[in-house]
Formats: sequence, structure tokens, C-alpha cells
Amino acid sequence: MRITIIIFLLGFITVAPSAIVGKKLFDGRVEADSYEKGLVYDEMKDTVMEKGLKLTVKKIEQYDQSVRLDFSLGGTFKPAEIKTEVERPVGGVPFEIKAVEDGDGYTASIPQLEKGYHILKVSFAVDGKEIRLKKNFYIY
Repeated sequence: MRITIIIFLLGFITVAPSAIVGKKLFDGRVEADSYEKGLVYDEMKDTVMEKGLKLTVKKIEQYDQSVRLDFSLGGTFKPAEIKTEVERPVGGVPFEIKAVEDGDGYTASIPQLEKGYHILKVSFAVDGKEIRLKKNFYIY
């Protein structure tokens, strides 16, 4: 009987913190049509793999009032137009930035960012399908 109680308590002690943290971090968003969105995501991932697309942050330069971000899109496809956004990983609101093509990549000037991790999001169309690539970067 004691062993059963000890096993129950150990299980409770290991599972309860996960439930508490999950409850605190769940933002309440539930996706409508999640199956269809999953199919679109799988199709996008297949296109990314087929074309060898990859987002690479090459250089981050911090100035007093701004951050300059150099990045490139690897692969066999070169988009005519891209949409670029930056956001914080948790609770951040994405804001659009203007990226300028410069030879082998793109350069974007961003207003001063808070210290910590950020996500660079690049969207463009390939054969009529929207492709979204993401890359994390850190501001010191």
C-alpha cells in the first residue's frame, strides 16, 4: 500500500507542474479548420524541400536607434517580391519591415529592438502557393 501511495505522489509531483505551466502559457487560441490548415502546411513544406529553400541570417549590426539585418534565401527559386516581418517569440505582435535586395541577399533596417530572441518571417509566392520561412535571431 505504501509503495502505491509513493508511486502516486511521485507521478503527481512530476505531472502537476507541467499542467500548471501549460495552463499559464495557453493563450486560448484554437484554430478553425485545423485539418485543412495542416494540409496546406504540409504542401508548403514539400515545396520548400523540393526547391531547397532556406532562410539564413548572415549578419546583425546594432546601432543606437536601429538594427541592420542581412539575410539570404537559399535554394533554386528567386522570388520577385517578398514580405518581411519581425516579432518576439512569445506575445509579440509582428511588424512589417522593408527588405532591399543587395546582390546575394537582402538587407533590412529595423527600429531598435528589445534585447532577446526575435523571429524573422519571410513570405513569398511559389507557383501560386504562399511560402513562409522563419529564422530566429538574438539581439544583445
